[in-house]
Amino acid sequence: MIATKTLRAAATALVLAAVPVAAYAADPQPSPISRPSSSDRITAGKVLEQLRAMGFQGEVKADEDGSPRIVTMVDGYKWIIYFYGCDKDGALESRGCSSLTLRTGLVVDQVTAESVNKWNSEKRYARAYTVVGDNGKTILLLDLDYYMTEGTDAVKAFNAHFELMRHQARAFRKHVDA
Repeated sequence: MIATKTLRAAATALVLAAVPVAAYAADPQPSPISRPSSSDRITAGKVLEQLRAMGFQGEVKADEDGSPRIVTMVDGYKWIIYFYGCDKDGALESRGCSSLTLRTGLVVDQVTAESVNKWNSEKRYARAYTVVGDNGKTILLLDLDYYMTEGTDAVKAFNAHFELMRHQARAFRKHVDA
């Protein structure tokens, strides 16, 4: 059982790294909600600080469009945190961003559309979908998005959404028997 989980986690890490960002959703459409002030925006540095405080490691990297993203491991699975609506100037870690996506994935031999649709119709917050990686493997992805609003405590919001995603990811793995 542990060896299987280790192999799946390793495969997930390899496949998530191999799938180009363009295979996921492009930068989301601008929200009709007003852009949060600079003090309400989230930064990769704040998120990385919180991850480390929770006992996780992470690395800030630049995405294809120059926005920050964080790569980390949670419960033996690779997670990528994508940032959107970010300032274009300054150090990558300190650019204020208006939203982010928490993403994790599983490499699966097969999954039915019914199983993914059942998840999406019965669950809130995190949504699942499949993509085919460059290596031809099917990847189940699970995303949780959130947008910072005026007056939001960025650190508290991240912590709440992180725990929600962690719970959803565990439930999703159980749902698909991973």
